[in-house]
Amino acid sequence: MSRKIHCILIDDDPQAMLAMKDIFNKSDLFHVDDSFNTIDNALAYLQNHYPDLIISDIEFPGQQLTYHRIAEFPDDIPLCLISGYPVYVGQSFPFVREKASVIGTLNKPLTPKLLQVLLNLYVKYKQRQETNSQEYSHTTKLFQNAQEQKLTLYRTKDDHSLVPVRIPISQLIMASPNRLFRGLSVHCLYSPKPFIMPNTTIGELFEEIDSLCPGICLRIGRSGIANLLNTTTDGFKNIIPRNPTYATEKLRIAIPIRLQQDIKEAIRQFDQRIKHHKEHLFKKEF
Repeated sequence: MSRKIHCILIDDDPQAMLAMKDIFNKSDLFHVDDSFNTIDNALAYLQNHYPDLIISDIEFPGQQLTYHRIAEFPDDIPLCLISGYPVYVGQSFPFVREKASVIGTLNKPLTPKLLQVLLNLYVKYKQRQETNSQEYSHTTKLFQNAQEQKLTLYRTKDDHSLVPVRIPISQLIMASPNRLFRGLSVHCLYSPKPFIMPNTTIGELFEEIDSLCPGICLRIGRSGIANLLNTTTDGFKNIIPRNPTYATEKLRIAIPIRLQQDIKEAIRQFDQRIKHHKEHLFKKEF
């Protein structure tokens, strides 16, 4: 790395702290900014300082365990837990998996080899952050496009004339062929009746939507188009609205058997993307 990783150490054992400082100071990878013998002192320091990394022992006097207070640590500074007792490392997993900033757990005593492991954990964390940040930006742009970009749909008047209406793509639920108008019926949020698009095919509408807001809709063969924001599946056979208000028997698109697995997977991936976007700080797997 181009510069050392600035870190703080937390451990109540004076001998363990001296040993850690020594091994960190001899390393070309890390620089120890400060050290603390209690969690409270470290948390006070972190209110006004922003190290690259926190390394903390798991067990402190009075049976105080770091992972029981893990929510108090900053969400945006990576934290590595260390312990000389494997049982505590195992017990910490249910807690640390809920804290996005925890990059892993290591056994004491730390060695030069374990410092390399720590470096790898830190680098992978930073890479995940960068990837997550890019995904967050892409999904945010998707939401913005869906709200800003509009389709020209039509209402029919009593005299059968057509009135154009501009509707945001975010309000689209699904579209399906309408033989009566030789075009499409387009169902949207907050509208009890579908709009129509005369003389338009599924392929033409999908191309228009995908050019305005790529990735927001799925084309289900010749059966229709589904907005991933507002639809899901009832298993494998049909696309249905997410909101039960619109989930009528008529408002569904049958999925051809050959497409069922692919469409279910596409919806699963989109749902995961939205979930990650809502969390923003992502959980990791170790």
